[in-house]
Amino acid sequence: MRAESLFHFTKRMDSLKAILADESFLAHDCLEDVSWIRSRKQHISFAATCFCDIPLSKISRHIEFYGSYGLGLTKSWGTANGLNPVLYLNTKSPLKFCLRTLFEHADREYEAVGSDAYLKAIELAAYVKPYEGVLKKDGVEIQKRFYDESEWRYVPHGNYGNTDHLDQSIEHPTTSAMDKSGSKKFRHRLKFSQADVKYIFVPTSNDVGEMLSHLQTIHSGLPQSDLALLATKIVTLDEIRQDI
Repeated sequence: MRAESLFHFTKRMDSLKAILADESFLAHDCLEDVSWIRSRKQHISFAATCFCDIPLSKISRHIEFYGSYGLGLTKSWGTANGLNPVLYLNTKSPLKFCLRTLFEHADREYEAVGSDAYLKAIELAAYVKPYEGVLKKDGVEIQKRFYDESEWRYVPHGNYGNTDHLDQSIEHPTTSAMDKSGSKKFRHRLKFSQADVKYIFVPTSNDVGEMLSHLQTIHSGLPQSDLALLATKIVTLDEIRQDI
């Protein structure tokens, strides 16, 4: 059974505090190798905010990888704001080769008449991932089953581009490499309200006081009853682990 919440985790308390203070997620630049779905080697860059649709009983492995500070928001908020589940493809499936053919047609049409079909294909690629593959983390290659993440993405419309101008010998070009190449960075905020928040995650009970103090500071004008309700949404991951 899937959760009726979408979760976003980060590694730092300060990052979570900033999200709560601004009541928004900042779409950050993502860079992905899409050569597995295309007939030529290529990366695409796009702005995105990522969430997961994983039951809390199975969240432990996810937070070990992405961080122990996070928010859980209602799935109705996600769907209303255009979030969409990622399409995971078996790299040997007929569907993968169908999409590759579409990309090839889009490439030819773009080169011939300047159609936007190519850009639409790139936009589609922002929502597609392989069922499993290799991910680089802190310079180390990790074999990962991406399907287990049940990822949902928010990709602002039109905020994408190819990175053919980058040195293709760089497996995962860094942000600084993208900046030097003149790649445009897109920034877009995905807003939410207090009513959309179901959970505020912190690692242990020792972090609850700090988070509560932060909520009192950023919502000093709230009625005490509303602030008390918001405080009840703070959940420690230690508590969740004990209940699994």
